[in-house]
Amino acid sequence: MNRSSIWEKAMDEAGTLAAVLVQWEIEERAELQKEEIVTAIASAWTMVIEMASESRLSLDRECLAKIHRVLAEGRDSAEPGIFSEGDNPPGNWTDFQEAVEGFQEDDGIAGSCALILAMLYWGNHVKSFRFSLGWLVLNGLRLQEGLSPLRLTIHQFDILRETLGYAGPDCWDAERLRSAFGELEDSPDWK
Repeated sequence: MNRSSIWEKAMDEAGTLAAVLVQWEIEERAELQKEEIVTAIASAWTMVIEMASESRLSLDRECLAKIHRVLAEGRDSAEPGIFSEGDNPPGNWTDFQEAVEGFQEDDGIAGSCALILAMLYWGNHVKSFRFSLGWLVLNGLRLQEGLSPLRLTIHQFDILRETLGYAGPDCWDAERLRSAFGELEDSPDWK
C-alpha cells in the first residue's frame, strides 16, 4: 500500500475505529454516552492523523495531554488533558519515553506498540480513556513512520484485553502483549 493511500484509509476508518474503542471505554465506565464517546474518539483520531502527517506526533507529555483533552473534556472525566508522570510500578513517563525512543531508533515503532499501550493503560498517567489514548497514539506513530494503522476487531479486542492484563499489576510483564501484537499484525484482518 502506498503512503498516500495509508493516510486516506486511516481517515476513512475513523468511525469504525471509534465504534470499537467505545466498547472498551463503556466497559470501563458504564455511565458514558456512546454517541458522545464515538464522536470524541473520531475527533481525537482526526487530530492524531493531522499531527502525524506533519511529523508532530510524539510521546511528549504535552502532546499526549492535548489528545487526552479531546477524548475526555466535557465527559465527566477527571482531569481532562492532564498527563502526569505516573506511579511506580510500572515507572515514570520520562524514563519510559527515553527508553522507548532509544528502542525506536533501532527497530522503529512496530516493536514498541505493546509497551506504549501497556504504559499508557497501567501507568496512571491519565485518569480516563487510557486504552483509547494508547491505541490512537501508537497507531498515529505507525502512520508517521509510513506504516498502516492497526485495525481492531472485536475478536482482537478480547485478545488484547487478556494480554494487557498480564502487563499490569501483579505481573508487570508486557511480553505476552508484545507476542499478541506480533501475531495479530500478521493476521489479514488486522491491517
